[in-house]
Amino acid sequence: MKAKKLYKEAPFVMKHEYKGSTVMVQGIIDCYFEEDDGLVLIDYKSNYVDPDDKTGSYEHIKDMYIPQLRLYREALEKMSGMAVKEAVLYLFSSGESLRIE
Repeated sequence: MKAKKLYKEAPFVMKHEYKGSTVMVQGIIDCYFEEDDGLVLIDYKSNYVDPDDKTGSYEHIKDMYIPQLRLYREALEKMSGMAVKEAVLYLFSSGESLRIE
């Protein structure tokens, strides 16, 4: 609600260094918004969350998507010229949000 601007399904293409080579990476950022002190990146996921082991499920999901969110952060900072202050996974299956450091 405090966001200055909201963006959804933002496509990007960028050059990225990977194992000593330059590769092209393309993707679509689900959602991000602008606040006074930076951008907040949100990626929607439909992964199953085990109700008997939410903590384990959340850690597994975070570990799986950290590389993707690092690329999205890099792309977003290059596109916008602004810092991404926070990256979040929103899990449809549980309605929970997980902050990614």
